[in-house]
Amino acid sequence: MSAKRDRIFFRLQRAAHVLRKRADRALLESGGITTAQAAVLQLAAERKDVTQRKLASELRQNESAMTAMVARLVELRLLTKVRSTEDGRIWALEVTQQGDRALQAIAAPFEEINTMLEHAIGVESMIEFSEMLTAITNDLGS
Repeated sequence: MSAKRDRIFFRLQRAAHVLRKRADRALLESGGITTAQAAVLQLAAERKDVTQRKLASELRQNESAMTAMVARLVELRLLTKVRSTEDGRIWALEVTQQGDRALQAIAAPFEEINTMLEHAIGVESMIEFSEMLTAITNDLGS
């Protein structure tokens, strides 16, 4: 077995595309946000005093892409910028009440998607699969 012969990159790319498309559709219908926007909101909700730079790093996005994403989320009134409590020169991001409602609205669709993944992969294989995806991200990520 080889990655090249079995077209692993192509299979991963196709699976990611199908999954992203289905998840984006479900999240837009339920909460009015995309999976990328949901990732930013979720991390901002989980972390105190988080900055655009920290989010970009954690999500492995370039800073200009994160600037555009944050601007859009601020425009949608899902995020707000506040002065950092650690350094008053820096803007931190906070999820608004409307942002919290969007996150609550997408919880059920995400649960359905995760259930579909468990069904497709098998509950027994989920831990190993998750570890493999983490290894790919860590080994190949920049």
